[in-house]
Amino acid sequence: MSESREDKRARLAQAIGRGQRASAIFEDPLFVEGVEAVRDECIRTFRNSTPDETPLREEAYFKHRALTDVVRQLQNPVRSAELAQEELARMNAEEAQMRGKPGESREVA
Repeated sequence: MSESREDKRARLAQAIGRGQRASAIFEDPLFVEGVEAVRDECIRTFRNSTPDETPLREEAYFKHRALTDVVRQLQNPVRSAELAQEELARMNAEEAQMRGKPGESREVA
């Protein structure tokens, strides 16, 4: 069963809304500051650890990895929103083109 145009528009609008919320998080100075602080802490731990502090480096590695995963998860809706906007624009252009074709009147009774 094919998705109706209205359902598709609703799905695209939802993706765009999620992307906008995710973008707002990335633009929040407090979030940016927190991400940078954790990254800096992880790098400092790597640089300042001694050869026998393997567990400390591993902990910093996993912390950095988790932070990267969280950021990547938030980037997914942003990219999905970009794709949804492109799809919505394509749909709008197709509909405008269909409305503008000569010989295809759309009279409403």
